[in-house]
Amino acid sequence: MSLPTNFFIGRGNVVSPPIPINQTFSPTNTSGRFGTIQSVQALGTYSIQVIGSQPPQQTFQAPGYQGGSPAHLSGTFTFEEEVTLQLLVGQKPQRQDFNGGGGGSFVAVGSSYATALPLIVAGGGGSMRVGDCAGQFGSAGGSFSDLDASFPTSIGQSNGKNSSFANGGTNGNGGADSNAGEGQAGAGFYGDANGTGSSQDIMALSFRNGGVGGLYNSTGSGEGGFGGGGGGGWGGCGAGGGYNGGGAGSNCVANAAGGGGSYITSSYSSVLNHSALYTALRQVGGHNGSIIISGGT
Repeated sequence: MSLPTNFFIGRGNVVSPPIPINQTFSPTNTSGRFGTIQSVQALGTYSIQVIGSQPPQQTFQAPGYQGGSPAHLSGTFTFEEEVTLQLLVGQKPQRQDFNGGGGGSFVAVGSSYATALPLIVAGGGGSMRVGDCAGQFGSAGGSFSDLDASFPTSIGQSNGKNSSFANGGTNGNGGADSNAGEGQAGAGFYGDANGTGSSQDIMALSFRNGGVGGLYNSTGSGEGGFGGGGGGGWGGCGAGGGYNGGGAGSNCVANAAGGGGSYITSSYSSVLNHSALYTALRQVGGHNGSIIISGGT
């Protein structure tokens, strides 16, 4: 699925004045699972940066481990007609029990998020507990030495560490988990998180379905961050949300969940300057995501 051709320079002439935007878009809510998808009108050339969220340090087991680093992507986009950009800024889980995953940050084009097309997406970090591994934002859940982005090849094929059956999503879909006692998978752009959790579990929703984070059970434990972050479980960690959802952490003592996958449109590579960046964003206590848009010239 590609964006309409008349969105980009070189396909026609700009006849209206550009719309200046120089703004950092922050999370809209302090409760980790829920938030609001914002919108802004755009016309002209813009630099857009997207940063996913990082889960907080978990408190379920001692010592607590910090969540995986999120993605940080940037691109330059030119719109020759006025368009609506739908913005979801990923949030970290507020609860620190049961290791929920971080939400991804999304920018999409369309009059409604329910029908919008993806432009640029930065995956959120997966969570971890006791062990030497952490969620990551690129191709798979891995160790601390595997935190570099892997763009454009294989970006977003996020897997759950120590869990061969809990694969990350592909083609914009959510990741998987297959054990009611483990953590939850992350959601993708088009597809919700998949899983076989208990009847009390609430699975993370895709961007197209509003991006609400997952929840381990009805007690409110183990929430995932807004932006498709998976809820943590009694036996495992929650994965990050993103263009492709991360795979759940396995039902074992030492495990980590995959980070959410990232994306940048390549349909118009001749007029699109894009890059994927890894920045040292791992912080004690985690952090919310952000979207930075500048330009309109």
